[in-house]
Amino acid sequence: MKIIQKPWGREVHLFKWNQWRLKLLQINEGNRTSLQYHKEKEEFWFFNDGTWRHLPPNEVHRLTGPITVLEIAKGEDTDIVRLEDDYQRTNSQV
Repeated sequence: MKIIQKPWGREVHLFKWNQWRLKLLQINEGNRTSLQYHKEKEEFWFFNDGTWRHLPPNEVHRLTGPITVLEIAKGEDTDIVRLEDDYQRTNSQV
């Protein structure tokens, strides 16, 4: 397990196998992730209420806290394109 602090909260990396990764995204109250998309990465988000969301490549998305999401992803974070960011990371790559 690996914990990565983010300006909006943290990512808890639970498992990695080939191109697949499992992690928890914990967004703190009053914070949000970048408005972003991935060129190749595909994500599946699972929420506490039992719902889920599929994010294919190129789908614009953002999470607003407080929330914890279980993410299953195929691909790497290096293909991120930030459209808006509360932490001055717009248009930067990870």
